[in-house]
Amino acid sequence: MNALWDKCTIYRFASHYNSHHERFNSNVWYPATEKIDAFSQFWRNDMNWLVPPPSMITKTLNKIKQDKAKGILIIPVWKSAPYWPIIQKKDIFHEFIKNIHYLPQKDCIFTGDGKNGVFADNPLKFKMVATLKKQ
Repeated sequence: MNALWDKCTIYRFASHYNSHHERFNSNVWYPATEKIDAFSQFWRNDMNWLVPPPSMITKTLNKIKQDKAKGILIIPVWKSAPYWPIIQKKDIFHEFIKNIHYLPQKDCIFTGDGKNGVFADNPLKFKMVATLKKQ
């Protein structure tokens, strides 16, 4: 995604074992964590890499709007999810989504220590979409 769009300057939902960037936020302290709790940070001054847990997607979208942030957001294409109307209406993405890119269902997710979640299957049973939000 960094090659397709802008290079991200910080990963907002990461840990020491899954961050691919020297700057990241995590939910608890890890070695090299820049800050704990991404939602308590100000996002506008960075190009954010956002791959939140599904339960935090709505909160992430609200934070993007609140901070007028830019970034790359990776989310499942779950049209029945509570977050879906925030990004799309009648198959048209809302104006704050500038670009979309559907990810392949095979080998697009690298699982961490937990192998029993919805992202553990390869190929995934659902599509994932990357969206670009620019200021």
